[in-house]
Amino acid sequence: MAHRIPSAFAAAALAAAALALPQTLSAREPGPLDALLVVQNHVSDDFRKPLADLGDRVSAALSGDILHIIDPNDAIGANQNRAPWGEGMPDTSATRLAGNLGAEALVTASVGEASVSGIGYPPVAQMVRMTLTLSAKRLPSGAALAAVTVTEQSPNLTLDVMAQNADAVYSELLGRLVSKASAQFLAKVAAVTVPDVAPEKVTVFFGCNVLGADVQIDGLSMGTCPGQFSVAPGVHNVLVSYPPYYLPFARQAGFETDGQTYAVVLQITPEGEQQRLRAIDWERKRAELDVWKRDQDLDFETRRGQAGFDLEKARRELNFEFDRKRRQLDRELAEGSELFKKQLDLADAMVERYRLSGEADDYVRTTIADGTSLYWQNSYGRIAITDGSAENIEFATPSTDSGDLAVPPGPKEISENLQKFLMKR
Repeated sequence: MAHRIPSAFAAAALAAAALALPQTLSAREPGPLDALLVVQNHVSDDFRKPLADLGDRVSAALSGDILHIIDPNDAIGANQNRAPWGEGMPDTSATRLAGNLGAEALVTASVGEASVSGIGYPPVAQMVRMTLTLSAKRLPSGAALAAVTVTEQSPNLTLDVMAQNADAVYSELLGRLVSKASAQFLAKVAAVTVPDVAPEKVTVFFGCNVLGADVQIDGLSMGTCPGQFSVAPGVHNVLVSYPPYYLPFARQAGFETDGQTYAVVLQITPEGEQQRLRAIDWERKRAELDVWKRDQDLDFETRRGQAGFDLEKARRELNFEFDRKRRQLDRELAEGSELFKKQLDLADAMVERYRLSGEADDYVRTTIADGTSLYWQNSYGRIAITDGSAENIEFATPSTDSGDLAVPPGPKEISENLQKFLMKR
């Protein structure tokens, strides 16, 4: 199985996912040794596919009573075979990866040779040859445990057979190679007991003109600047980068004393310069926006204060006008009520007067009618009317007992009698 070194972000995840497995030194309890398996193939691209399952084959063959194999694919979900720049995983990076995963040993599997040779000229047959190397060292001391190198080859096969069954030939040869090498390797590991002694570490402080720049030591990401990291004394490959805005800084550096400071200055790229100018322009616009916002807030507070003052003034004027109109309405209502009462009393008086006036009119009409009838009865002239026309007029002179002429009552007497009646009322 192919294993590649992770990128900066994946390596940081590896460090965060380190398993807290207990490590004992020479006095560890009996049992399988926890070991990380790293596959590093150094073959041509033609053999990448046939060797894709090498890690699975070796892991299955080595796991047992002697070794407990930790597969990075199972531990952190990433199969990494090569470093970001295309080279094989450096030994220091593999060691740090194993320590982060809590392994007590590091096992490396590598196919150093894989070739197909022709037999005859022109070739009439082919033969496949592979070489597998297994090596192990204890952690964290780095002391060697065992190493074996085994070579296997296939029988001579015709060109037709090889063309039609190449995958089966590679698989069968790889299976024999892994089985033979694993058996020899486990026998050597079981026979070797090496006490673990923790290696000396030195602390190095990394500083950089770019905050957040990634720091890699021997291909393994250690963190970002500024930061303090523990490394083994000696010479290491250092890479500080902040792509794509700054050019990477790659150097070999020696760290021998504890507390050493390593300062790095990264050079900006054209794209980084454009980003820097955009950031300056953005800061300027943000400052202008802040000033504008403060002005708007001040204007808003001023307008809000004026609006509150105007509102309070309008409220006071409205309350004053309301009270004035209410007092005026109450006054008009009181005056109207008194006037209505007077008009009601006047109407009652008029009704009573009209009632009395109606009785007087009836008496006058009756008296006039009676007086007129009496007048004509005692009148000196009588008119006889027959068929609607006056036929003759007779005049008579009524007399009284004394012999004087009788005078019928005239209007004057009627008027005097009416006045007496009214005075009685």
